[in-house]
Amino acid sequence: MKITVDDPAISLKVDGDDVLIDGVGSQIRLSAGIHTLKMEREGLEAELEEFTVKKDGKNAVHVAVVGGKFTIRNEKTPLVPDVDQSPSQSSEPPATNYALIFDPKKKSHVEIPGIKASASGPLTIECWAIPAREKQLASLVRLYNQPGCSLYQFNANWACSRFESEGQYTTGHAKVRADSRVHLAATWHDGSMTLFADGKKVGNQKQSHMDHVPDQIQRLYLGGQLNREQKSPSYLWGGYSG
Repeated sequence: MKITVDDPAISLKVDGDDVLIDGVGSQIRLSAGIHTLKMEREGLEAELEEFTVKKDGKNAVHVAVVGGKFTIRNEKTPLVPDVDQSPSQSSEPPATNYALIFDPKKKSHVEIPGIKASASGPLTIECWAIPAREKQLASLVRLYNQPGCSLYQFNANWACSRFESEGQYTTGHAKVRADSRVHLAATWHDGSMTLFADGKKVGNQKQSHMDHVPDQIQRLYLGGQLNREQKSPSYLWGGYSG
């Protein structure tokens, strides 16, 4: 398998043995199964993580430092830095990771207050996403305003909604595939919400429902949303997004 790092100052140990990273990465021989990876760098607390080597196909682990903490990826579909290009077919990870990593266990999310945009007129919200799990009831992008809109994972489907005292609700027909990269876009135009997955229209409805949100909340949430009391994050999403 191949191990790469985004910082040459990172030192690694696999199953207790030192691994020398040469250039863009190093190839090492490992048996199929679970292995341990110890990551160290000056100024950061050492971390020990597990990763799995599979028999079928190539295996790659990429080690990065995000938000002052180590993170590793062990997946077949890599993140692609340039979002204007189609996903790479290579199983090798990219040299640079520009995605945000969301972990519900760590309650990771992004909150940006003071966003003035609203869904009172034509509006589009979009992102790239690699879900960690096929089934999640979680919010990916949520714009709070009167009215607001959201893009979320509804169990094994992608979905979007526009909400106010009487809101717009659309459930997408695109099935979620764990560890698979997808471009999602939700548009509000001419009285309906439309959901696109990888450029294809997968949902469009004009069905109204009640989804009350208190006034005076103007913010953008990534990787989650506020609870009913509007005090703490909930419905946290897991995966990569950008």
